[in-house]
Amino acid sequence: MNISEFFESKQNFLVGFIVTLGLGLLLQLFGFIWAYAWILMVVAGFMGGFLIKASGLGFLAGFLGIISGWLIYFIILMFQGPFFEFATLIANVLGLGDLGIVIIILALLVGGLIGGFGALNGHFIASIIYKKE
Repeated sequence: MNISEFFESKQNFLVGFIVTLGLGLLLQLFGFIWAYAWILMVVAGFMGGFLIKASGLGFLAGFLGIISGWLIYFIILMFQGPFFEFATLIANVLGLGDLGIVIIILALLVGGLIGGFGALNGHFIASIIYKKE
């Protein structure tokens, strides 16, 4: 299968989603070393969106891939420590009361948008390079 045949296949949304999810999980591990690892989610979305033919599907794959990855990390953090208590503390500081879940949902949405726009950039760069429509 050459490159142009890959972009014509129907499975490239799933491949883009899995690439975004996998890279998002892998690159988020830099969060233990570098405090600004969330910026790397653009790279994960870019690589997933690079593989997808349609721009809307590219955005969706990046959005859902990063949200899924961050949701996995949030679930892991829930079992490791007082994750909800910390989210509630941040919500209290922002004047939201005891609505810590709102902070978690906002974090997931921001991560999804970062991944989605990264995927959109990847799609458009790939369409310039490979002349896909």
